[in-house]
Amino acid sequence: MRHTMHPRTSAQRAFTLIELMVVIMILAVLITITFTVGRSVVSGGKAGRTKDAIRVMEQILGDYSTGIDGTPEPVVALPEDTEAMARGDIGYQAVRWFPVADARWERRDVMINSGALFLAQATADGYGSGVEGIDARFISLYSPETDSDASSLGQRESHPQLTTILDGWDNPIRYVHPKWDGQIVANGTRAMGTPGGFVDVADNDSGYLYDLTGTRQSWIADGNGEMEIRRNRILETEFADVPAEQRDSDGGVCVNQARPYFYSAGPDGDPATIEDNVYTQMPRFIDLSEP
Repeated sequence: MRHTMHPRTSAQRAFTLIELMVVIMILAVLITITFTVGRSVVSGGKAGRTKDAIRVMEQILGDYSTGIDGTPEPVVALPEDTEAMARGDIGYQAVRWFPVADARWERRDVMINSGALFLAQATADGYGSGVEGIDARFISLYSPETDSDASSLGQRESHPQLTTILDGWDNPIRYVHPKWDGQIVANGTRAMGTPGGFVDVADNDSGYLYDLTGTRQSWIADGNGEMEIRRNRILETEFADVPAEQRDSDGGVCVNQARPYFYSAGPDGDPATIEDNVYTQMPRFIDLSEP
């Protein structure tokens, strides 16, 4: 018996289209989940490597503090200058001193590379060998200034290139010394929606001057004897009014006033967004609801 082929009904065609749409939707969901999980794994891996690097820095700090029976100095002479002085190329007064501060340097409008300055300090005093425990991929010669920035005022007045430990997102790991923790802004406060003013920490009247030799240091190479810095944290409610480059730090306070801490600004590179910052020891945060 011959069977007659009947065309598909519209109901059958509609059902097939629905099935296809369901399959496409399922695939889309699976792709989204895969992408999200993959991104989370990558981010988690970077955070983990960052914590590992911070722990090595903390070990160096621990050995250093034990060796000197105290907290490292809050200022450091630049290694290239102390070497030049040892060779007789420059005199003591030409040595540049930097505050080992997680803060913005007003004259050059860059963040001070605090983690690298700490490492230079520890190395100069014989405690930097522990850096060998960090993956070489996270160690770089780095300056927050470009070559063109550095040449605008002369190399000796710019932020030098220093051996720097980078986090998983290629940003410098930061170091907070109890001398320079919390917020450092003009008059100790700032207006909502503004980054605040800079403080000349080399001024005797500022309360920040730390003198290694009993004489006033000329902290930067231009001979003015000034070092104006600002360390603040901008509230998330103010982000729309304050550019990212003016958010200087996490604003954290060392829990133990004799013990500095390290941190990473996280995947967004913004230290003010503390939720994604990477810490191995959490600092204390001041209530900034009424700056």
